[in-house]
Amino acid sequence: MKLHYGLEDRPPWPQWLLYAGQWFVICLPTLVILAQLAARLQPGGTAAAGLYLQKISLMTAVALLAQVLVGHRLPLVLGPAAVLLVGVLACRASDPAAVTSALFLGGLLLFLLARSSLLLRLQRLFTARVIAVVLLLIAFTLLPLIGQLLLPAGLAAPDGPLRLGFASLLLLLLLLLHRWLTGLGRATLVIWGLAAGTLVWLILVPPCQSPVPLPWLGWPLTSLSLTWQFDPAVLLAFLVCYLALAVNDLGSMQSLAPFFDLPDLPRRLRRGLAVTGLANMLAAFIGVIGPVNYSFSPGVLAASGCGARRVLLPVAAALGLCALSPRLLGYLSAVPDVVIGVILLYVLSVQSLTALRLLAGAGTRRSLVLGVGLPVLCGTLVAFIPAQQLLRLPLALQPLAGNGFVVGLLAALLLDRSGGRGQR
Repeated sequence: MKLHYGLEDRPPWPQWLLYAGQWFVICLPTLVILAQLAARLQPGGTAAAGLYLQKISLMTAVALLAQVLVGHRLPLVLGPAAVLLVGVLACRASDPAAVTSALFLGGLLLFLLARSSLLLRLQRLFTARVIAVVLLLIAFTLLPLIGQLLLPAGLAAPDGPLRLGFASLLLLLLLLLHRWLTGLGRATLVIWGLAAGTLVWLILVPPCQSPVPLPWLGWPLTSLSLTWQFDPAVLLAFLVCYLALAVNDLGSMQSLAPFFDLPDLPRRLRRGLAVTGLANMLAAFIGVIGPVNYSFSPGVLAASGCGARRVLLPVAAALGLCALSPRLLGYLSAVPDVVIGVILLYVLSVQSLTALRLLAGAGTRRSLVLGVGLPVLCGTLVAFIPAQQLLRLPLALQPLAGNGFVVGLLAALLLDRSGGRGQR
């Protein structure tokens, strides 16, 4: 595909800032939504959630800068990994120190994997069917959380019918616009949905009290400490999540190959995965979930025609400035729960469509039923098991048996290897 600006080109300043603003607007909603969801799983209330957003913005800025300058050196945005959010959600009953230790060791695994010869074998393990299962499991195992965002007190609550009606109309509008819009309009649909949905909801349900004013400036890296606690079950659960993250990361980098002549692509893949691993180690050290390269970047390149990697440098600088301003992040993240739930449903619906496209011609009916249908159903079933029921399991099995993503992915890998031979 012909681009207006190549990988190493330097657009003029006006176009440079315009393209950078476009990338910032596109990556901001995903970062804010996933960061908010992860922050709500942390103890400490509103103050701790605000600090979490600052930390994750700073981590994303540092990781993006490192990738553009010394990592894969490609125009790829990154942000919090949804698969790690699923892991944290499933391990809420475990000790936070064990979760943080597992996140750090998972990042170390990515770094070592990038430096070893196992990288190619890992890519062969994740066939089209397995990658489709990963995408579907991320969507389906987040459904209980989405339900809590949409109807926290149930449909019988006084605002239940209003929430359900508003969510249905907003989701329908987003899906219709996704069908009608193309190019940059579709790529920026999430940010417009967030803004319009928040405005309409605040008109319908004004806030009961004014938010506590936050300071304009605040340093996010306070009281840093990495407390070690080794929990084999938690570690194994997150290692499975990190294997899926590695494949997602590699796939995002490889997706840009049609846009550029990259004779050194294998070297870029190794450097990019190594930086992702180091960024995940840094994220665990400061107490947040780690990043992954996002796969929607090719669509942005096709819409804008700009493939210059240096236009992402102002994006990293803007994220770093946001990390130093609690009030600015407070404005950016002041999105009602019901709007977050609808946006997640829309994003995960599009992700599920991508998974279904991957399955076109990916095997026989038998291999799809065993290798895709059964693992997705098993993982979804586990995700909906009440937490009280999971407490009856042995403590060592709870992070594994209670993690729908891990259960589904392990089932997919096992069934794909045993029943899908010859169908690849």
